[in-house]
Amino acid sequence: MKKNILLVFPGFSVSVDEGAKHRLNSFINEYSKLGFSITVLAFCKQGLFLKNRNQYLNSKAKWILFPYILPMSRNIFLFNILLMYLKFFLALISRLKKFDIIQMEVFSIGSWLCRKNSYYITDFHGDSFHEFIEMNGISDKHWYAKAILRIQRDSLKFSNYCICVSENLRIQLETNTQEKIDNYGIVSCGVDVSCFEGITAPSEYISKLSNRLVLGYSGGLQKWQNIDKIIQLVIRLREIDSSVYLMICTNHSIEPYEKLLLQLGRENYTVLSLKAGDVPSYLKLFDAGFLLRDNWILNKVSSPTKICEYLAAGVPVICTRFSGDYTRSVFSCVTGFILNETNITQEELIGLYKWLHIVKTERIIVEEKCRMQVVERLFNTEFLVAYSKMLF
Repeated sequence: MKKNILLVFPGFSVSVDEGAKHRLNSFINEYSKLGFSITVLAFCKQGLFLKNRNQYLNSKAKWILFPYILPMSRNIFLFNILLMYLKFFLALISRLKKFDIIQMEVFSIGSWLCRKNSYYITDFHGDSFHEFIEMNGISDKHWYAKAILRIQRDSLKFSNYCICVSENLRIQLETNTQEKIDNYGIVSCGVDVSCFEGITAPSEYISKLSNRLVLGYSGGLQKWQNIDKIIQLVIRLREIDSSVYLMICTNHSIEPYEKLLLQLGRENYTVLSLKAGDVPSYLKLFDAGFLLRDNWILNKVSSPTKICEYLAAGVPVICTRFSGDYTRSVFSCVTGFILNETNITQEELIGLYKWLHIVKTERIIVEEKCRMQVVERLFNTEFLVAYSKMLF
């Protein structure tokens, strides 16, 4: 008999291509290979009423979609309403069908109404406690920070098993909560490398960019992605070499950065909104990809999907030393260039440009080295190791 699993995703964006959605799809694909019957309970903050929404949903799972009625408000009353809403529907769905496993991130795992015989897995993508206080410059004594910390602690207590994206995150969660995590596995944010095999860059751009040094960014435009600093870095590189070109692939609005982009000149950058299936071919146009993160705990404990996406496409990574678990795959002047900070010195700028020139002239060799590193951190391999430790 097939085992049933419920995957819970609060704050799901139906048509937006982002790291958390990639991770969800990876879990769906791996559980499907193991013969599970998969149901996804998603609370949607975007795209719930799209007529073509099914084209964005993984067909290997059954989907139950509800609206995400409120943002994670800084108002304590509205916050508690949202929390009760999530817990109620999780409890309801978990009792309507016998699920052998219920897997989610954090917010609603503590519902005492949930079915007791299920095996509970918490998949920690990051440290939401430090994300709040660092992103907003707020004290850890703030009521919302305390609430997130309590949810982290309760998630660890109620879980039968924990998945973390990195060892650094596991250690940080133990530090935050003073709870020891014994039964856990590490599943970083990898990619499906088969999506990158046998593809070529779009022909309409190959000739257009043949004499350009193409630096790229692919992903969301959240504050911690430092899009403004990426653009400013490209502006500085263009002062050295006018062939430098910036390509940004995102489904987010570029409007906040339009004035800064214009400093490059309209002929020196492109912003593309792509379907997930088209991203790998466009990444092949990059000579190097950006991942600039600040010295924040939320960054240091992360596992950015972009690292594996770039490398799988044969693209080396320009990152800071705070870019999550980059040390597993990004080696200085081999598969990437590692900056000390997001505000780089003139000496670093010159070093970066010299390295980019080498990358451009030795492209085939660099591509092969990048792809070799992805093999060391495949999602399915790490998932199977973690799955073997689950005691249900």
